[in-house]
Amino acid sequence: MLKYSIIALLAFISYPLQACQIIQSSVKDEYYIGESCPLIPLTTEHNSNTNTVYFVQYLFANNFYTYVDIKGVIQNKLTFPIANQPFNHGYRMMVGPLSLDDAKYVQSRLQALNYPDALIKSYTPQTPQQALSLPQLSSSMPPAALDNTLTYPDMTPVYSLGGYMALLPTYHDDYQGKVTKYNQRNLGSFTYQQARAVCSSANSRIANEQDYNVILSNTGFMMKYAVKSQFWLTPSQTITRIHNQVITRKQNPSAHFNVICITK
Repeated sequence: MLKYSIIALLAFISYPLQACQIIQSSVKDEYYIGESCPLIPLTTEHNSNTNTVYFVQYLFANNFYTYVDIKGVIQNKLTFPIANQPFNHGYRMMVGPLSLDDAKYVQSRLQALNYPDALIKSYTPQTPQQALSLPQLSSSMPPAALDNTLTYPDMTPVYSLGGYMALLPTYHDDYQGKVTKYNQRNLGSFTYQQARAVCSSANSRIANEQDYNVILSNTGFMMKYAVKSQFWLTPSQTITRIHNQVITRKQNPSAHFNVICITK
């Protein structure tokens, strides 16, 4: 049955320009579903085509650690890929991507495992002619054009997220601008707009909450790069790890903080 899931996934990822993205994790058979992906509950009137993929949603985890604990149990019970979708600072926990037949089988297995509300959802990519644009920031924020007053940093690859790479902006010791010094490294410290420009210059974007949850939950990364850091998340929020919790904090966009960029 798993082979049908793989066929469905290959059909899905042939549309890289879609606003909806499903990213394979560096962990085998685990996928991250973008917040913009419109997953539709399966109904008796459901219409599909050869590009439709399916997921079985079985639980909502309100933090990353709950997600990790429960996904391990499910991975030991099923031989299908697992997935999560960020929602309201937590995670919709799913199994997939799957074919429809596999999704019906997984739904029955999850119900037998004491998840009676397990629900099949579908996603059908639009054709390239109907592709949606990637979401933009509020029009009140100017585009991340290159800032002529900014000395651009070295972009150091620090973490693999499946087919994407996390980049950390760093400077040499002779740099006179704002930095966070940690572990013999100078991490660039930027306003939000500067952080956007830095990421844009490396053909990347500021990491989203899902990316940060994965990266900052890695103790090895934290000890090597980030124990003292807060990272830009949105124009009004940074994200950091305090003990075993990844938390957000309200900030002024003109304040200076670190940033992690994710390759596009």
